[in-house]
Amino acid sequence: MYHNLKKQIAMKKFIITTALIVMSTGMYAQNLNVKSETKTEVTKVKDSKGVKEVEKKVVTKEFQDVKVDETKRHGKNGKNMPQVTTNPVEVVETTSVAVDGDVKYVDVDRSAYYMNDGIKYELKRNANGYTFHGGKGVNNGLMRKTSDNHYIFVNKGATSIAHFDAAGNLVIDTYDKDSDTIVTTTYTSAK
Repeated sequence: MYHNLKKQIAMKKFIITTALIVMSTGMYAQNLNVKSETKTEVTKVKDSKGVKEVEKKVVTKEFQDVKVDETKRHGKNGKNMPQVTTNPVEVVETTSVAVDGDVKYVDVDRSAYYMNDGIKYELKRNANGYTFHGGKGVNNGLMRKTSDNHYIFVNKGATSIAHFDAAGNLVIDTYDKDSDTIVTTTYTSAK
């Protein structure tokens, strides 16, 4: 009888442990935070052909990768839960204009002034993308849009990846071959 009781207790512990493991893996399944906002503006325009309805729709999506870093732990002596790390928020904005049902997509112009280390930079749009000018109007590089709404940034022989964060800042990630790391430089929006 005592032997059967030990088996029952061991089986209950096994079932409870298995249930907890299955439930806890569901908590870590989501690794991407996504926030989406749509703004729609409808205007009626009258011309020689009659009244047309113009609908402007701006869809703004914010993406953020969330990862569990097993190498960093918090709690007493670092023996507790692994630390959750997040990447910067990436913003993708799509603008579409529909005139009587005919939809056209418009690329958002990010031309503006940005600041870094007390120096004012200007991002100017051109036919192929953007040029990046710093200090006294010196051309500091160019940016070309990729298919996933990031930009390739070319500057002084270095090629980097760029994007705009949720605050509208320009974030450029450059590979440093000497240290084998990614160096992130943020140019804050000068509003």
